[in-house]
Amino acid sequence: MESSQTTVMEGAKGSETVLSKLESAIEIMAQNYNKYSAKENLLRKGGIKKSNFKTMLQSELSHMLHETMKEEAVEKLFQEMDQDGDSLIDFDEYWALIGKIVKLLARNQQ
Repeated sequence: MESSQTTVMEGAKGSETVLSKLESAIEIMAQNYNKYSAKENLLRKGGIKKSNFKTMLQSELSHMLHETMKEEAVEKLFQEMDQDGDSLIDFDEYWALIGKIVKLLARNQQ
């Protein structure tokens, strides 16, 4: 049972828990990371490869990050976000990207 405001989630012992909008958004962020994370790297480390990063930006963030169609912009952002230089965006690096976007949104709404 879903509405525009709540998501119902299976809780402990089969009980249903209604998530708030914020909780639902956080759950979606985790699902999005898993959707683009390189499955073949899960045993080693896991993370989003550059090609998947580009796809994610173009599919999921094109309205907020307007330069996603430019190869140079994607490359620059990938290099900036890949703090440890392992050619993967791990969850902490992904979350840092989301944080930057939210910070810009918050500033623009003031």
